[in-house]
Amino acid sequence: MKSEFPYVLMDISSISPREYVRNPVRAAYMASLESQISSLRDELATVYKTQGQNAQRLLSMNETLREKEESSRIDSENIRKSKEDIIVLRRKVDQHAELMAEKDRTVQVCTLAYSCGYSRALARSLSDPTR
Repeated sequence: MKSEFPYVLMDISSISPREYVRNPVRAAYMASLESQISSLRDELATVYKTQGQNAQRLLSMNETLREKEESSRIDSENIRKSKEDIIVLRRKVDQHAELMAEKDRTVQVCTLAYSCGYSRALARSLSDPTR
């Protein structure tokens, strides 16, 4: 059986644990392997911790994205309503301008009619010596 670790050079499957204790080279090798296992477990724990932190960051970013999209949707709706309001108000301004122009014409006609009527009355009074 080959070891899962590519840097392990010895096949240890056929050696009993007692033989490791008796042979100092094998004991050192066993200690080295245990150290590597411990180091790999620590590294794996760090990877899991980082993975958890990244998952939390992703959840947070998704929530922020959802909030921004909702805010953007609301802003777009407000812009659409404002544009509609602008169109309505421009129509009202145009109608008001037309109404004011019509009133100006009416005032001019009335003023002219009054002036003409006053002028005729004045002319009659000047031409009539009995008055």
